[in-house]
Amino acid sequence: MDFKQLKKQSSLGSLTDKLLKEAEKMGSGSYEKDPRMFSIERDKSGVGFAIVRFLPAPAGEESPFVKLYNHGFQNGGRWFIANCRTSINEHCPVK
Repeated sequence: MDFKQLKKQSSLGSLTDKLLKEAEKMGSGSYEKDPRMFSIERDKSGVGFAIVRFLPAPAGEESPFVKLYNHGFQNGGRWFIANCRTSINEHCPVK
């Protein structure tokens, strides 16, 4: 497919439809909300708020925040995403 055809096709055409269909497929999966994860509750108008309090680092810790590294791989249309071992100061098997 040349650039001219791609440009014609992408302007509110079938590419947009394909993206919407793929997003619908992703949204209709067997996803379950993790009760351990915080999410902001919203009112009827869609407005939500949260008060965030930053705490000092715990005893024995240098930093008040955590660095989390992860890797994601796609195989057969499905994704595998896992935290990297470097997050806990171990050797990364992916490198």
